[in-house]
Amino acid sequence: MPALARHLFRGLLLLLALTAAAGAGAGVAGARPTLLFTDPGSDTAVSDPPQSITLMFNEPVTPGAPAIVLHEGAGREIPMGAAETARDGRVLTARPADTLAAGTYTVRWQVTGADGDLVEQDFRFAVGLALTGDGSAADGPSTSWTDTALRWLLLLGLAVALGGLIAERVTTTARRENPSLPVLRSPLVAGALIGLVGVLGLGAALAASPAR
Repeated sequence: MPALARHLFRGLLLLLALTAAAGAGAGVAGARPTLLFTDPGSDTAVSDPPQSITLMFNEPVTPGAPAIVLHEGAGREIPMGAAETARDGRVLTARPADTLAAGTYTVRWQVTGADGDLVEQDFRFAVGLALTGDGSAADGPSTSWTDTALRWLLLLGLAVALGGLIAERVTTTARRENPSLPVLRSPLVAGALIGLVGVLGLGAALAASPAR
């Protein structure tokens, strides 16, 4: 790979790394736990009442007291069972005591990370309805987890690009010692392009989302 192109791709890798770090730390400081995934998804609608509320974090967490609180659209608290952890404390699950009726719901969660800091946030979802930008509900189909897919696409591209850069250095060193070795195509370019798609997609989604 020409030197100029190599420098350009290294700069792109740095941009991807900084974007991934910024996205992972949005809304929290330092090494606090980051919420990666929820089921039901944040700002989504499901046709059938969920049997449980599941949260996935980037690191092991200790459930707060209470860990997961659920409120219906009118503000009434929905009784929830005790929160359970899985996957070495990275997954937190609680089950509603009763079947959820159609409507909008707000999940308020609080956990303590490895650094001892208490983190609490909330998200909303709907049952049998579609959420609008102002938090009200309207009849409609379920929404997609576009943001979640784009975040994973960004991380995948970053991982592939970094792996390609390491592989390129290893093969270059090996060919210096044995020039007869074949030249292997590095996935550096493909990984950088995948990550760039994730960055652009997240930027477009952020620009299109209404202010809260």
